[in-house]
Amino acid sequence: MLGLPSHPSLPPTQRHNTISPKAIGQPRQRDGAHHPAGGEGLAFGKGAGGGFGVIGPVIATGLDWRDLTVQVLVNERERQSYPAHDMILSPPEIVSLLSHDMTLNPGDVIACGTSLGAAPVKPGMGVVVVIEGIGELSVVMG
Repeated sequence: MLGLPSHPSLPPTQRHNTISPKAIGQPRQRDGAHHPAGGEGLAFGKGAGGGFGVIGPVIATGLDWRDLTVQVLVNERERQSYPAHDMILSPPEIVSLLSHDMTLNPGDVIACGTSLGAAPVKPGMGVVVVIEGIGELSVVMG
């Protein structure tokens, strides 16, 4: 979530200052919308064009995203566990790429994606995302 506006002229090294609160998000992604290198796939499928997602359980502040670990359970089995600093594109890099294509404002939510182990889930599957310092967010896919 952005705490400050982000403009294309802002150097990437300073973009981490625009990323303030953190929360857990589970966006509904279109099938086949995985583009790990960014580019046009960065916004595609992540709610662009009428998507939706769940965000919570709190909006945490005072956390450094580089210190967080993300754990994903599907039907009570661990599918992913990885340090956030291990992402292909860091949150500042994602903000930088997006800010060249669209206006970003405080309160905008950006889903950063996941690491290795991501796989499709089917209706009826339970998904729990846990990030220490933020909490856990559970959904049953519809």
